[in-house]
Amino acid sequence: PQATLVENHVAIFLVLGLRLTNDDAIEIRTLAADCIETLLKRLDSKDTGALVVLLQDMLCSTLLKQRELATQLLLRIIRNNPQVRFISGWLDKVLPTLLQNLVPQATVGTGATEGKFVKPLAPITTLLHGDPWADHLIIQTLNFFEELLRLYPAMVTTAQYNDAIDSLAYTVQSLLSSAHQWVRIGALKVLHLVMNELDYDAIHERIRHVLEQRRKKKRTVEDEMLVDDALDIEDSAVPSDGKQFLYGNPLRDCKTLTLDLCAQLTPNSGMINENDDEAAGLVTQLLFLIANVLRAVPLENEKISSKKVNLYWLVRRVRYIMQSEIVRTPHAFTLRKHALHWLSSVVAIVEQDTLVQLAPSLLIPAVRELTAQDISGARTANDPSKIALRKVASKVGREICTRLGTEQYDKIRNAIEVSLRRKRTGRRVKLAQEKVNQPILAARRKEAKKTRTKEARKRKMADRDDPLDIDAESKGGVIPGMKHRATSKTRSKFSKNRRNMEAMFRE
Repeated sequence: PQATLVENHVAIFLVLGLRLTNDDAIEIRTLAADCIETLLKRLDSKDTGALVVLLQDMLCSTLLKQRELATQLLLRIIRNNPQVRFISGWLDKVLPTLLQNLVPQATVGTGATEGKFVKPLAPITTLLHGDPWADHLIIQTLNFFEELLRLYPAMVTTAQYNDAIDSLAYTVQSLLSSAHQWVRIGALKVLHLVMNELDYDAIHERIRHVLEQRRKKKRTVEDEMLVDDALDIEDSAVPSDGKQFLYGNPLRDCKTLTLDLCAQLTPNSGMINENDDEAAGLVTQLLFLIANVLRAVPLENEKISSKKVNLYWLVRRVRYIMQSEIVRTPHAFTLRKHALHWLSSVVAIVEQDTLVQLAPSLLIPAVRELTAQDISGARTANDPSKIALRKVASKVGREICTRLGTEQYDKIRNAIEVSLRRKRTGRRVKLAQEKVNQPILAARRKEAKKTRTKEARKRKMADRDDPLDIDAESKGGVIPGMKHRATSKTRSKFSKNRRNMEAMFRE
């Protein structure tokens, strides 16, 4: 009978789900997932809906393991049947409990399954350090929301899910402070999917309304500085459509989100390295969407302030990231490459008058990369990463030149080059004076440079193939990256200095 078939399927689902969540072998978990998807194909929509009801009860359990299992099974269900009609039929019933999965330990035993904005009741780092199963539950829930928003992007703009999307966005943003790298990666992916579907025309209209209200307050308040400094205080009126994330208080949300995103771009960290730049790409895409929001904020003509939230403020945040990579890891170019791509994208979307004001700030990083010398010696002039970085820097300059004109562009670039040369000369003078005035500090600096050179040489040797390994990339032959001097019978056996000395006397 059909009822017996469904019960058998449910029992098999639970057994395979336990194997999916508990088994240590990746191969076993992969086979269990394949079996679950095969069984789901045998069920029709009605029987799958009955399975969702059972999973809804599991999501309300106080055991984090059961909630993780239910979340994984829901993920398999929507992958098997991605039709919007099927998903929307049961999504309202499981959304509150899925949102609570993102803050599991703060809500266990409280019975709180609903709320307009689901936010953590304690810092995320504290929650994640309390129970490792909370990490797994949050990661699986983020995977579910990522797949859901990919299959059902219209959910972001549907009025029925306004409160759920606001709760998801604010809670996922709070997860950017997590101690777990996979949690932060999943949070970035969900944020990107949410922000891609926002109505930016409505957000721009909201910003114009807020700025107009602020101007009216300035006319009535004697102390204008009080209003200028209160940047996060905006019109408290809720938008007519009830949306909050980047709709209710756009400038405040842009400020907090920008600071959280920039905190992810730490040079030479677990999330940012030369071999894996997924996180850097996600962050720069989100920063571009924030730039799309802030381009509606006009820049002051008399003097651009670095404290007010606008495009100039955002560009400075990105330049701080580039500077941190130059100081901490001068041999790496990952953050600078993504930041220059971001600058190129910003040039393409801003208005002409805004670009005239932002051009010096946008052009300084590009000119610096094109004129900088390799002081560390860790990279050669023909290094592919350095060549790619300078190509992106040249692209930024060309796009600014195209929009502003050659005459104005040359004027701005010449002023930047003069300023950079002055700073570099002053830095060299300061280091020369340091050798005389503070010899101990100069000796420490010299020793630190030797240490960095040795570490770079060790990393370079570690990346080379073993010449005796037949299965290596070099096939037991020439080591990739190794420079070989051409042999010649006429080459002198003496040292280079002695040859130069003899040549001088012969002349």
